[in-house]
Amino acid sequence: MNLSVSNLQDVALPEQVAMLLDACGVPAEALVLEITEDVLMADAPRSQQVMAGLRTLGVRLSVDDYGTGYSSLSYLRALPVDELKLDRSFVTHLTSDPRAAAIVRSTLQLSRDLGMSMVVEGVEDADSLAALREWGCDVAQGYHISRPMPAERVLGWLDARPMRAGVVAGER
Repeated sequence: MNLSVSNLQDVALPEQVAMLLDACGVPAEALVLEITEDVLMADAPRSQQVMAGLRTLGVRLSVDDYGTGYSSLSYLRALPVDELKLDRSFVTHLTSDPRAAAIVRSTLQLSRDLGMSMVVEGVEDADSLAALREWGCDVAQGYHISRPMPAERVLGWLDARPMRAGVVAGER
């Protein structure tokens, strides 16, 4: 679920999320809230307060489109973020541009070193997916793996995928 600037400035958000999780019977750790880099930079102290409240609940926080905005390493150190979602613009040229490959590999390593998971967006071909697997990518998403689909089709899609060591092939 994506958060806007106004969401991240609302100090009542953690309480509202807690009530909704409770009302729906959803465990907090099942919810991942996505924040773009520009949202993080708007009134950073207040954003940190709201994010800390969400993390106290057990909600996971993800930085979406990582690498396209401010990309300040200082917020990775200071903010309670669980996951980075590397923007597709770095993956598009992954197999043809050594610099793009270096950025992806080093960002994967950075996320591991910081105890964060990494989602790589925009995986459009088998060669890119193979490289990401080799580099230890946590999660990949893109048209090569699957086109967007309605929720009611996901279980059938999963059942049709071959399993490899407990992981659906094409995802990791």
